[in-house]
Amino acid sequence: MQYQLNIVIDDTGLSYIYSSGQSVALVRTVTITPAFADIPTIVWVAFSPFEQNRVVWDDGYSLYFSKTTGQIEQITSTSYPAQTGIIYVFQNTGAISTVPSSGNAYIAENQVSDADNNLFGMQQPGLVNNIALTSKVNATPINYQQQLAFAPTDTLSIFISPDAQTGAPIAGIPDNALTVTLSDGLATVAFDNNTNTFILA
Repeated sequence: MQYQLNIVIDDTGLSYIYSSGQSVALVRTVTITPAFADIPTIVWVAFSPFEQNRVVWDDGYSLYFSKTTGQIEQITSTSYPAQTGIIYVFQNTGAISTVPSSGNAYIAENQVSDADNNLFGMQQPGLVNNIALTSKVNATPINYQQQLAFAPTDTLSIFISPDAQTGAPIAGIPDNALTVTLSDGLATVAFDNNTNTFILA
């Protein structure tokens, strides 16, 4: 399934965003099993907007492993697209093996080490105003020799921020962020100049 988010911002809104040094940020919602506390919030996409903006993506993901704690750059990743119902076992050699499983989630297993800064998650390609990118959707520590299952959803949060960078952690989703659910794959939002937030259009 393909998803498309249209983002409309008029001249007044663009002037505010640029003069205040902010960008448009999208954070995706991922269900993690078993539930995990203190998960970093990752900005999937952050960009400088136009009046008419379009973000397009599909159902495909790959899984990655990283040791970084700032801008997240993977050490190794699965091929794209990864498959659900398969356990991807990340080895300390950099290799990734697979074990048959079941279900509709993407499963990662940490056989790398017990280092505190090991992060695992999903990444996904997309188009932002016709510019291709592949960025991290989430980042989660996994205990050594343990597994986590990642289930992407069709829900995301959109907001403006001076701190957002594509594929990097952010302090959190602001309270005034708009939550958008793309049940049929398409949604349009607009920037409200009265509140400097996004609303459904």
